[in-house]
Amino acid sequence: MIGYSDSGKDVGCLSTAWKLYKAQEELIKVAKQFGMKLTIFHGCGGTVGRGSGPTHLAILSQPLETIEQSFGEEYLCFRTLQCFIAATLEHGMHPPVSPKLEWHALMDEMAIVATLKD
Repeated sequence: MIGYSDSGKDVGCLSTAWKLYKAQEELIKVAKQFGMKLTIFHGCGGTVGRGSGPTHLAILSQPLETIEQSFGEEYLCFRTLQCFIAATLEHGMHPPVSPKLEWHALMDEMAIVATLKD
């Protein structure tokens, strides 16, 4: 599990996101080195909208009123489904670009500057 905790409050969003990204890269390298299957999930907790999951179980665990309010209307159900399908298709058709090595150095610098406090 990759966790966010309060690191965003301590060092800021950019620095936190970049450190988490680098940690995931390292985990992938180690898993490949030892021939292990790696499953990474984000432990940001909270509501379904903030990424807690699995989504199906997270929705079912809500009180009936919450489910009804969020998914009870036909329009809301279809809109939610459209968002999930669109994001999945877009990711499959246009996978993210692997960052270039020089981008890593730039992000390291930006993370340091973004972390500096007065």
